Amino acid sequence: MTAPFNPHPHPVQLAIVLGLPVVALAMPFARRDDWIGWAALLVIASYAVFLWVVLIVGLSLRFREWYRGTDD
Repeated sequence: MTAPFNPHPHPVQLAIVLGLPVVALAMPFARRDDWIGWAALLVIASYAVFLWVVLIVGLSLRFREWYRGTDD
């Protein structure tokens, strides 16, 4: 039996590990001109927005910790 993650993986690592296979599967369909292509484009764009939000939130939290002088 394996031990659980301790500490848990960083959200950026989870976003990359879970999102990149989905985007890799959607990319060949994104060149189509029908609804499948638009759906694939929506998947790729939503993953990009999600990844940038995770990065910006993490950066803002680190900046806030640095500014306040706390190390949570």
